[in-house]
Amino acid sequence: MDPKINLSELRQSSVKLTSRRATYLATLRERDLSLGKLCA
Repeated sequence: MDPKINLSELRQSSVKLTSRRATYLATLRERDLSLGKLCA
């Protein structure tokens, strides 16, 4: 097994995870903002 290939696959999956987490955080932030507007 080539460690280079393994490393690049690992990096790709971590990037996917990070972008998914960023999308999730952005969704939470938007929901918090809309809830704040409703409460205000």
